[in-house]
Amino acid sequence: MLNGEFTLDDFLKQMKKKKKMGGFTSIIGMIPGMKKFDTSKFDEYELVRFQAIIESMTPKERKNINLLNAKRKIRIAKGSGTNVQQVNKLIKGYIDSKKMMKQMKNMDLNKIGKMFQ
Repeated sequence: MLNGEFTLDDFLKQMKKKKKMGGFTSIIGMIPGMKKFDTSKFDEYELVRFQAIIESMTPKERKNINLLNAKRKIRIAKGSGTNVQQVNKLIKGYIDSKKMMKQMKNMDLNKIGKMFQ
């Protein structure tokens, strides 16, 4: 990740860390001022589904999501016990996270600290 590459394996590691911390609702509860935030919209089981989807991919697919065509998405959905819409949701979330990582890489550490204050 430090050299600018962010793969689905990295994304999976992040999700596993979130899961160990107690999921989204627990993490949000740790942020000052966010205890009143409505967490009812978070599906805690989504982390488990996303993990199953990523683990149903080949190593090449994890490194390069551009390989994922309709047939591969169907295979991944069947292998993970999900549907193609959920596979697409994971891909969108991964792309969004990748963009955020790229932006954070280009930011000054002081700016990042100010974002969280």
